[in-house]
Amino acid sequence: SFPNMSNPFGSKDYYGILGLASDASEEDIGRAFRRRAKALHPDRNRNAESAVEAAKEFCTIQEAHEVLSESERRAMYDDARAAWLDCQLNWRERLERGTAEHLQRERDAAEQSECAREVARGR
Repeated sequence: SFPNMSNPFGSKDYYGILGLASDASEEDIGRAFRRRAKALHPDRNRNAESAVEAAKEFCTIQEAHEVLSESERRAMYDDARAAWLDCQLNWRERLERGTAEHLQRERDAAEQSECAREVARGR
């Protein structure tokens, strides 16, 4: 099991927030935002508790929409997201390889120690 590596974007998977795949078109992004915004409208969330939660969630979807609907900002987000994901994959691969190499070195050292003990005993 690997340590929990937190996403530098926090919980801000903008595609996931809007329920989209990373290859979504601009039209898909706009439709998803409008659909979610409509569901979070104050007229649909009249009690105080749900209104506060809806307002918080609206801010999150609005941020996702602002980033993904502007091509330059989306490209920067996609690049940073891809780099983070690539780093995570490389980190795990290096950890697995390093662990395997470390275990092999320990086995080799144990075998050499056993051999040295046998030589010292005159075998």
